[in-house]
Amino acid sequence: MIKNTTLNPPCQTKIKLVLIGLDCLAMLLSLVLAFLFVRILSALWGIENVFYLDGLLTLKFLGLYTLFFLGGLSYFSQKEHYRLKSPWWQQVRHILFFCTFSLVITSFFSFMINMSIGRLWVIMTWLMAFVCLLLFRWVARGILMRTGCWSIPTILIGGIGNLIEACYALRSENYLHYQIQYAVLLNESGEGHEALFHASHPGIEIREEHDAFSPHDYVVICPDDRNQLSLRNITLEVQKAGAHFAIIPPLEGVSLFDFHASKFFGYGITLLEPSVILGGPFMRFFKLLMDKIGALVALILFSPLMVFLCWKVRQDGGPAFYGQMRVGKDGKLFKCWKFRSMAANADELLKELLDSDPAAREEYERDFKLKKDPRITKIGEILRKTSLDELPQLFNVLRGDMSLVGPHPIVEDEKKYYKERLMHYMSVKPGMSGLWQVSGRNDLTYAQRVYLDSWYVEHWSIWSDLVIIIKTVFVLLQRRGAY
Repeated sequence: MIKNTTLNPPCQTKIKLVLIGLDCLAMLLSLVLAFLFVRILSALWGIENVFYLDGLLTLKFLGLYTLFFLGGLSYFSQKEHYRLKSPWWQQVRHILFFCTFSLVITSFFSFMINMSIGRLWVIMTWLMAFVCLLLFRWVARGILMRTGCWSIPTILIGGIGNLIEACYALRSENYLHYQIQYAVLLNESGEGHEALFHASHPGIEIREEHDAFSPHDYVVICPDDRNQLSLRNITLEVQKAGAHFAIIPPLEGVSLFDFHASKFFGYGITLLEPSVILGGPFMRFFKLLMDKIGALVALILFSPLMVFLCWKVRQDGGPAFYGQMRVGKDGKLFKCWKFRSMAANADELLKELLDSDPAAREEYERDFKLKKDPRITKIGEILRKTSLDELPQLFNVLRGDMSLVGPHPIVEDEKKYYKERLMHYMSVKPGMSGLWQVSGRNDLTYAQRVYLDSWYVEHWSIWSDLVIIIKTVFVLLQRRGAY
């Protein structure tokens, strides 16, 4: 069993000191780098004081920057960046908000107090701050990993459904480095669930009872609907031992992103309210605007490549594009366009293969795809591995049939596999990219794809779209799960 040293006082102090120290260094470095960048650019352009650098190093400027410097440390501390390790993309969001807010307010104050700060310098300072803060967070992780203070040995206790989901979530967050020691299935979970858990997480030990808790333990309690009676007893036991703990409530299908809690004095009730109504008209308009602008810019940038690919695909005598009817928002069918990646007689080739190869038929009926598909042409294989075959879907986005980010577009025959989740799927437009595409793509089972599509709809936000777009770039460069 790995010794749990993560949450003891020495490690807590070490984590706080390292993170705060590197954040201070990142903020100072961003100031210096931005100053040097503007100086070098001024010299290259040969224009003296083009960015009004003479007034930068003044008492007013240093006071203003120090104010934001301390404000940033206070903000990150309030968001528990230094006390508890928060997920990576949550930290990115907080840092982006702080740098953007600081950029706006710095510009305003410099105007109000007549301080001659060059606009380029202001922009570069907070751009450098964003990059340096993120980079130094990874440096901090490496330092703390070497000292044994970054891994979190974790004990899981709960019902089968929520327990399996909790394991997937904790193990997916590589930045936090949870190390699950063992899991305890609550008695109310029922028979045969131990085998079900091992099928999902074969490397994790299952125990009937937990060890005695200590103040150095980190316990994640994840009951399902049948374990509510055990929840209070376990929580009291953990609190009595002084152990650190967290609770994952059984709220599958309910998005708790950007919720704030209100408590009532004298009552064991917590009121959860969303900070932003995700399905409101403003958010829908913002997503629509992002789709239109993003698709238009992408078409302009990729138009030379698309012209070349049209010529290349048509060399075998067939058409450049292939359109297939897909299920869109509210169940409306639309023609989803791609560069043709299969032979002109693809339907005949598929029929011959499925009639002669039972294994291929089983794979196609299960996944609606074939890993080794004889219909794919040489140029088509390249297009699929790089996902360039999906570039024509930018026209679908401009037409309003699709979104840049959304559930994977499905054909009519696939609707039956979504079952009760079909309503979620049809409540939004399908997307060129989505959570499924950045979570394993074709390497996932169909059931996992359905789950991820539903999760996206239930937890949608502008921020989640931006994260998926960034992840899409890295997935395309790695070419994983594409065929």
